[in-house]
Amino acid sequence: VTFMLGGLVALIAVNGLPFHVDFKSLQDLYTYMSDRGEEVPSNDEAKKKAAYAYIAARVNRKKYPEDKVLAMSEDEVIAIANKTLRHICWYRPMESWRRHILIGLQFVARSVLFFSGFIWIDVDGELAPREEAPILISNHVSMCEPAFMVSQCLPAPIAAAEHLKIPFLSQCVLAAQAVTVDRNSTVSRHEVREQIKSRA
Repeated sequence: VTFMLGGLVALIAVNGLPFHVDFKSLQDLYTYMSDRGEEVPSNDEAKKKAAYAYIAARVNRKKYPEDKVLAMSEDEVIAIANKTLRHICWYRPMESWRRHILIGLQFVARSVLFFSGFIWIDVDGELAPREEAPILISNHVSMCEPAFMVSQCLPAPIAAAEHLKIPFLSQCVLAAQAVTVDRNSTVSRHEVREQIKSRA
């Protein structure tokens, strides 16, 4: 019930926000690459090869070997791009009314802890200001640590891309504007580091 409530709160907060990439053509992919600092050649053929190579470097190599990706049609590459890059959550500062709604996620996270047996939690010290310590690092051996962090300050966590497939939890991940990582992709892990640097 608490997860459903959290998903509902998150869904209201992110309603109307375009969190996922949606490629319709290779031109959309070129724009995406350029926005992320990738060098896009001016020659059409070279540009197409660069886009194919960009996707080939980001897919699961066991499922999509590089030579297989490079031999695909444009429509197939676009479909793979939408599937492969869908784990990337767009980071946009939210309007104040959306941020106020998200305070409800802190209550939901604390409720999860309460019903898990953590009736009262002793806290030593206090959080440093964001300007002084913009990155929080904690142990993560169960669901309790993330729930506690969310209940305290609602940070933007690092989450596995698989969480975007779980009902209710996926809305919470999107609402928290999590940095999501595809654990099958070394490129994705590099992009996560860059996202952390840019947000901090």
